[in-house]
Amino acid sequence: MQYAVKFTLTEDYVGPLEYYFFGDDDMWVFLDNTLVCDIGGVHSSIGEYVNLWDYLKKGDAGEHTLSFFYTERGASGSTCYMSFTLPSVSGINIEQKTADLKIAKAGVGESDPTKEFRFEIHFTDKDGNEILDDYSYTKTDRSGSTTDDLILHEGNEFTLKDGESIHIKYLPIGLRYTVKELDSTGYTVTNTVNGVVSSGGTASGTVIKDVQSAVVFTNTIGRVGLTLQKLDQDGKPLTGAVFQPKNANDDVMNFVRKDDKTYVVPTGNADYIDLSTAANPRSSSLYYIASAADPEYVIGQASAGSHQDAKLQKKNGQDTQKYYVYQQADGSYSFQSSSNGEWLDLDENQTANSTLVHFWDNPSIPTTNSTQEWYLIVNSDGSFKFKPRAAVLNKSKAVLDLNGANFAEGGRIQVYEDNSSAAQKWILVPVDPASAPIRPISSSLQTAASASMA
Repeated sequence: MQYAVKFTLTEDYVGPLEYYFFGDDDMWVFLDNTLVCDIGGVHSSIGEYVNLWDYLKKGDAGEHTLSFFYTERGASGSTCYMSFTLPSVSGINIEQKTADLKIAKAGVGESDPTKEFRFEIHFTDKDGNEILDDYSYTKTDRSGSTTDDLILHEGNEFTLKDGESIHIKYLPIGLRYTVKELDSTGYTVTNTVNGVVSSGGTASGTVIKDVQSAVVFTNTIGRVGLTLQKLDQDGKPLTGAVFQPKNANDDVMNFVRKDDKTYVVPTGNADYIDLSTAANPRSSSLYYIASAADPEYVIGQASAGSHQDAKLQKKNGQDTQKYYVYQQADGSYSFQSSSNGEWLDLDENQTANSTLVHFWDNPSIPTTNSTQEWYLIVNSDGSFKFKPRAAVLNKSKAVLDLNGANFAEGGRIQVYEDNSSAAQKWILVPVDPASAPIRPISSSLQTAASASMA
């Protein structure tokens, strides 16, 4: 707390000029530019009396300022009492040069709500020098209820569970902070500082006037793809291989991704991963091409008419949003609309940024047009990048993209240079998950697509 009062002395004033403080935290009092009271350090509640006549001459007329600086060490239970006797007093409202910082933890996927994540915080000035002051903070749970009041300083560690946050108060304007998550093994970590998203477990920023700075760490449980292939003794692939993965208890453990979660496929034929080597096998089930950011939004057409533009649409169950999936001999995939038989197509075989993606016919089943063939590249979070075969042939970095990251009805589907943003992450969601076999992504297509981006 910082406060000041002004008072005016006349030549004939001979009354008392007194100041009294009682409290348990740090207090400094200045008369004009002279320190008249200094109570610092850790102590219980104590008091101090100051006779201001000891610093002024009687008979001297003029205006003077008495300034108070009170530093609260704890988050609760502090004592601050003061009184003064002065003539002609007027208050001065002094701007508070502090702001707050909130640090929160969020989990995505099957996060463990009881797991404590460790963090380390550092404070520096604008020149990078360490700031060793103590700062109070409160910890709140997912519901917003306060669970603890604590003190931290430069280099301190603290812990947060999923949904918890800490609120650090009274940080000086211009103070620089760096927060680092110490152990994120098995997670993909992003951090958001005042709305700006970055990858990694280290977040930095500056305390800003009139703004509560906010840092959010998001941990996504990592998933990786598994490719199965049966070879003979000479290393050549064998046809007709069928695998059934089981856990240590000999239980069948197949999973289907749905709405960014997983669940066990019911017992039956769907328990098997089908690696049929028939020429250009077609999926026996229909799929949605859904945004990984919001699986309720899928790629579709405005109608069942010919040559429609590809648009992002709210899932509505119409055939214009459903596709049969064909695996090409080179490992790429083609997507045929169940409503009009047209294929997801790259306009004019172009790969420049913002090139339109639409639906186009081809009499061959499956299509033989490279503009209608897509490599699926597995991301670390289990989603896919759709890379057109034309981009691989032309050594382009173009991938399937949502224009402007417009996650809303009617968003334009295009290709754009790979930037690993949410606008370029997609998942295949079975229309009927219980009956959809799981088809693995060939490692050859990942290698081919990745090599073209080198």
